[in-house]
Amino acid sequence: MKYDFFLISPFNDSASAKSAVEYFFQSEKMDYSIAEEKNHDYYNCFIYHLELEDAQVQVIKERLISKLQANSKSDGVILPMDYFKDNTGFIAFDMDSTLIECECIDELAVKAGVGDQVKAVTAAAMRGELDFSGSFVKRLALLDGLKLEALDELKEELPLMPGMESLVTKLVQSEWKTAVFSGGFTYFADSLQERFGFDYVRANVLECGEEALTGKHIGGIVDSQVKKESLLELAGKEGVDPAFTVAVGDGANDLPMIHASGQGFAFHAKPIVCAEAPNSVKNCDLSALEFILNL
Repeated sequence: MKYDFFLISPFNDSASAKSAVEYFFQSEKMDYSIAEEKNHDYYNCFIYHLELEDAQVQVIKERLISKLQANSKSDGVILPMDYFKDNTGFIAFDMDSTLIECECIDELAVKAGVGDQVKAVTAAAMRGELDFSGSFVKRLALLDGLKLEALDELKEELPLMPGMESLVTKLVQSEWKTAVFSGGFTYFADSLQERFGFDYVRANVLECGEEALTGKHIGGIVDSQVKKESLLELAGKEGVDPAFTVAVGDGANDLPMIHASGQGFAFHAKPIVCAEAPNSVKNCDLSALEFILNL
């Protein structure tokens, strides 16, 4: 079967990464050709054409990509040839630590004076060590009494993930359908939708008193299963072939939607997610996906 191998490298890492990749192909007696070379403000992307057996694809993932990501500033992704060349689809992003560089519940906890306590629980939940829904209820309860001004403060200072604005702008301007599925809060996810034009948002709704949070939520919890079901439901609504659904996330609660998608990506993710996701971006920023999605 024919495949594309994407080597995405910062300019100052491109030559050495390219040499390492081609040496690997040669040592494994894999016939390859450079089909295309692209670049934008920060990265070069070399797209290699290869014809491989299934076992060779696993060799590339286990022995080339893993070492490339561990020993350089580059990333590698292998997909069936021309997978997204003429196809758009439905892409869903986690929000916290994927589209933005923080966990909103942790930042609110800092403002409430319980930062360390909540951050420890969040980290364990994202590693898959705790039930997400149960830990969510416990963490949220600690925010009881936090003044509503704190939400506005955080919304104004949300740090966008590097590459996010470029990637999302190009997606929204294309025929792709876009979504944010977050175990965080609509208060922040809706603001991203308003600013960047995402087609869909699914996140948790905070219960607010007149002046402060109550430490409770309204409606169901957006957990891993809801994320997965939302991906399948909304892609079906939009008439998108499941093969051209994409899910991008960093935490254990993103794994079901990553597995359910046609192509899932772990992005700067926890070890359990990198180990299970079919593709990962560990070093480059979100704009690396522009090459892979042919934007």
